Amino acid sequence: MADNTVALAFYNFSRSVFEGVELLKTPFHIEVSLAIDKAVKEHIYLNEKKIIDWHKNEDITGKINIELGDVIYDLHQKFDIATDWEKIDYLIGECLKIAILKYK
Repeated sequence: MADNTVALAFYNFSRSVFEGVELLKTPFHIEVSLAIDKAVKEHIYLNEKKIIDWHKNEDITGKINIELGDVIYDLHQKFDIATDWEKIDYLIGECLKIAILKYK
């Protein structure tokens, strides 16, 4: 993750949203950040080429949003964290903004 600045940005943002000290002892934030980066890349590239203006395509951003909700929910279950959809939605929204800045 050290050479993936976008995943690192997602990691830092995840830490600011889910602040539990106990979470810092787990790979939760690492898994969240890598899952977000993977999901974004899976939807913005087609045949290894970035889709032009992907960030303006509601189908693409909607698919990213849904997938991230599922993945982050699954990680909450995996790490036995109470599901807070307000925080999850906030994380997704802000990480999508980061993705647009970094991958546009």
